[in-house]
Amino acid sequence: MEERRLTKEETERRATSLLEYEELIRNEEISWRQKSRSLWLKEGDRNTNFFHKMANAHKRYNIDQLMIWGGLSQDPGTIEGEIVEYYRNLTNEEKEMLQGGFEESEVLRCLKLFATNKGPGPNGFTMVFFIKCWEILKQDIMLAF
Repeated sequence: MEERRLTKEETERRATSLLEYEELIRNEEISWRQKSRSLWLKEGDRNTNFFHKMANAHKRYNIDQLMIWGGLSQDPGTIEGEIVEYYRNLTNEEKEMLQGGFEESEVLRCLKLFATNKGPGPNGFTMVFFIKCWEILKQDIMLAF
């Protein structure tokens, strides 16, 4: 693989693209937060299936402890520092791999690895749905990558 430095124009375009991407992500987070609040208002704080699914989904993505140098740490500052340091020390090759896109075949292969009767979120769609409707959904799904 040939390596070269980015031109000034490419560097500026990349920086602009990253800013646009971050703005899109922020807007999407705001949109989901607003939708969540809207659903919460409709459902109230009753002991509902919706409430439990949302609580479990949020809990699943939190890192509340991490193994650091052979010891388990629960200090948020220590965990954050260790994660930042890990990514700061990646090689250029590892960074490029993380920043690269995904091929359709890779995404479909990953979808097929999930339990087919399970859904990735509280919307109720199982993996069977995504696999069976791949030809219809693939363009929209690939936009996420």
